[in-house]
Amino acid sequence: MNRVESIAFSPDSKTLASGSWDKNIRLWNTTSGEQLRILKGHESLIGSLAFSPDGKLYQIR
Repeated sequence: MNRVESIAFSPDSKTLASGSWDKNIRLWNTTSGEQLRILKGHESLIGSLAFSPDGKLYQIR
């Protein structure tokens, strides 16, 4: 089972980012529910995510 540890909505609410114990970040279309992309290669679980006001995604931990 892959546990989601954090989520963040983009400033326009069109994209949801989810971070999980599998060390990946997934981007989702909030209208369709479609997975848009997987960002791989992180060294540890994704503990916290945030979008800046201009829409850039940051991994806090």
